[in-house]
Amino acid sequence: EINKIFSLSCQPICNSAIVVHSMDRFARSLKDLVTEVDQLVKRGIAIQFVKENITFTAQATPMDNLMLQLMGAFAQFEREIILERQKEGIKLAAAQGKYKGRVHKLNPDQAKALRQAWEEGKYKSKVALANAFGISRQAVYRYLQRD
Repeated sequence: EINKIFSLSCQPICNSAIVVHSMDRFARSLKDLVTEVDQLVKRGIAIQFVKENITFTAQATPMDNLMLQLMGAFAQFEREIILERQKEGIKLAAAQGKYKGRVHKLNPDQAKALRQAWEEGKYKSKVALANAFGISRQAVYRYLQRD
């Protein structure tokens, strides 16, 4: 989404602001957060984080930059802890037979037919192959990469 904002105009946008619910929803890592906030404020776009109650503008002080780093680090840490707990829960549920993972769109015979159709050149593009099998283009790539 941020790339869409940057593509709207090559010129700095005056008196514009972006309001975001929280830092962890804006960027997945501290590096991305700092980079994207920096790109926005350099273009004259203010960014306001509602949950953290902080706004960054081109006139950011060293204290603002410190707060961005600290809060971003905590947001990244929180996300990593959540993912770690999720993996532990899935592993435990799988061991108990309660979690079987996501259901595949194609059964093994259909997956074999998809690979065969691609290898034989029946479809000119992976998009056409995806449409023929009723799956997404990304799913086609996954099925073709599997053994």
